[in-house]
Amino acid sequence: MSLPPEDRGAELRALFFESASELLQSLNEAGLELEARPTDDSAIRRVRRYVHTLKGDSAACGFHKLSELAHELEDALTPQIARARGPQLAEVVLAAADSFEAMLAAYRRRTEPPSMGALHTMIRGLVQTELPSLPAEHGLADVPAEFAWSEYEQLMISEAVHRGDTVYNIALRVDPNSLMRAAAFQLIRNVLHGTGTVIALRPEDNVAASSVEVVEAALASTQPQERILQRCRIPSIVSDVRIERAATAGGADHELLGDLLEAQAARITEQAVDVEDSPSAKTPGASSAAAAVAESSLRVDAARIDAVMNLVGELIIGKSMLHRTVSEFDQRHSKDPIRAKLADALAFQSRVLDELHKCVLKIRMVPVEQLFRRFPRIVRDVAKQCGKDVALELSGQNTERSRPWHRAR
Repeated sequence: MSLPPEDRGAELRALFFESASELLQSLNEAGLELEARPTDDSAIRRVRRYVHTLKGDSAACGFHKLSELAHELEDALTPQIARARGPQLAEVVLAAADSFEAMLAAYRRRTEPPSMGALHTMIRGLVQTELPSLPAEHGLADVPAEFAWSEYEQLMISEAVHRGDTVYNIALRVDPNSLMRAAAFQLIRNVLHGTGTVIALRPEDNVAASSVEVVEAALASTQPQERILQRCRIPSIVSDVRIERAATAGGADHELLGDLLEAQAARITEQAVDVEDSPSAKTPGASSAAAAVAESSLRVDAARIDAVMNLVGELIIGKSMLHRTVSEFDQRHSKDPIRAKLADALAFQSRVLDELHKCVLKIRMVPVEQLFRRFPRIVRDVAKQCGKDVALELSGQNTERSRPWHRAR
């Protein structure tokens, strides 16, 4: 049975609000980790992944202001900015988590979300500080280039950007006085490979480079733009260099591939972090028990579990009634051969029902860590306001507790 469009939209928004709450909690934890380790690329990737997911989900639900704000923050989550202004970037991430929460609360109430001008200013300040415009003497506009990358190359550029890398379009004019164009092209290619990951290159081989005047490349690199420009200025080989940030490909197909690659990279990243991170390098928010079991967890509405629990309770009452009936039968027909068969069947049913009861009770058990996941952020904010250094230590997070349950009778 298909639902009307308005019902499907309401169901989608309900799922979004539920998943967004978990995303914001994970974003707070990743922001605290980024504050403790600003140069950790894995922490930046985790923050970027949460923001990217929130951006896509909010856009699908029609919450465009939230999606645009998340998109703006995503552009600032680069290793370069983290290395240059790590503490400020972490502060912006935590402020964004609070802003996202306020916007979600407004969307829940179906009211206009609050203005986020201060956060916009903070994000733009980070980007403008890290990526200043290059001086005119660099001669960036003097090198003609088309940067006409193929569909596959554009997808690879989008994947690199989603991964957190910075991709540059680079055009290098070969010195007209160079007599060995093929050798010059090979030297340019070696420099590009030594600077980052070459996603696209024109021309593609030494044979086509024998008569080329301009070499074009799409380069994914973690090095600053000025450093790449400096390395590409090869004396007697390159006369002019043009470098600019590559624009990511648009369209639904690119977004879909980006989401798929993002999810695959997320799984690989989480596995690598769990294996490689040493205990001394972890923060309280990094070792989340909820994240550890995320892949093996199944989200089920609590009302459904309550319904199963109620049915198990009815079965237990039925077992008692059956046990009393078998006892009366035993007293009246003690020599009847069916008595032994009924006793065996009742014993088997009791064992299965007891195991079923235990399993249902365990389903309702959740790690107690969920009660304390907000503590690291709260303690951090209070300590910062008071100007104190506070170390929060949590233990026993894997201890399980039962969800509140009331029998529906």
